[in-house]
Amino acid sequence: MLSRRFAIIFALTCLFAYWFHRPLPNRLADRNVLQIVEPLIRIVYIKILSYFGSDWQIYWARKSLHTLARLNSWVHSMSSDVESFDSQFDGVPVRIYIPKTLHSDGALVFIHGGGFVLFDVDTYDALTRDLASETGMVTVSINYRLAPENIFPAAVEDCERALVHFLREGYQALRVNPLKVALIGDSAGGNLVAVTTQRLQRFHDLPSYILIYLGLDTKHTEALLKNSHRSLVDRYGEQYGYISHSHLPKSFALEAFSNIESCAQDESLAALMEPYIFDPNFSPLLSENLTNLPPALIVTCEYDILRDEGFFYAKRLKEHNVDVFWWHLENGFHGMFNMHRLLSLAREQLTEMSAFIRAMTGNSKAESEASTIAMSRFTLTDQLHNKSPRQVEQSI
Repeated sequence: MLSRRFAIIFALTCLFAYWFHRPLPNRLADRNVLQIVEPLIRIVYIKILSYFGSDWQIYWARKSLHTLARLNSWVHSMSSDVESFDSQFDGVPVRIYIPKTLHSDGALVFIHGGGFVLFDVDTYDALTRDLASETGMVTVSINYRLAPENIFPAAVEDCERALVHFLREGYQALRVNPLKVALIGDSAGGNLVAVTTQRLQRFHDLPSYILIYLGLDTKHTEALLKNSHRSLVDRYGEQYGYISHSHLPKSFALEAFSNIESCAQDESLAALMEPYIFDPNFSPLLSENLTNLPPALIVTCEYDILRDEGFFYAKRLKEHNVDVFWWHLENGFHGMFNMHRLLSLAREQLTEMSAFIRAMTGNSKAESEASTIAMSRFTLTDQLHNKSPRQVEQSI
């Protein structure tokens, strides 16, 4: 009887493992760690959410992911060499990090990701704290308003308002040189950095900005992937040409790719999206004016649905004579910097990005590092002539 129960339990366990298992790419960074983390996230975040309505999905996602991130931040922040406090810039909540040992009078302004719906300065505390420590610079993390409670363009307005306040007067109390301020954001935060930088072209003194697996347009909903809004493509063919699959490097192209043209056009979807999809405040990749922008570092990952957008944006900046540095992480994946304490690749890239920031902002510590780490990656122009750094398989 016992052996029969054991056999049944064993068989059910095997069936569950077969059904639930998802093979991970062999080249994926820190694969052994992700073999454990990925199923847990899928069980807690994706599987449970599939049974909820949209309101409960947002509630559960925020509670579960925020709790894990805050626990991680709390565990690691105790031994940090960085002090922090909360403040407001023109009514926008911010968290300010001040390293106990400053290496520069510059500053870093961080805008967090989370699909415009998730996360806050608490969930990103470990990452921003470590950025402040690595760069030796005052770091400001903007706690912008989230959707769906606050609809577009609330997040854009918050980021712009906070940054303008910091550049005009907030820097004085922190003893920061406003000519040495760099912006950095990941995913949705990368989108907000791109939008804010374009909106503040009048501030020509921004030394640089960094975009990590950034989301720059809105083409990833199911209906859009089916091209149900195709009437917009017909009317705005030039803008859609900016994101043509033909512009991608050969190493990015998949043999299985097919250019979908749906016969079932949804005019109501097209009408709903038309006021937003080509608004540069919503889709900065489709902006017609990209001139006079500061130098940019764009980080893309191979295993990321936003990979191509990052490349397209780098290409468009280069075409508008903007200095662009493009790092492509062939074994990186979306969201890896949220686990930088666990993943060796994320830790290494955080160190290299910090060196880039120090170099671009004239940090006193950067002089000996600029040629060996940050600037050794070459600009996009170098990559166009097949002088690509190790992360990039092939130039545009």
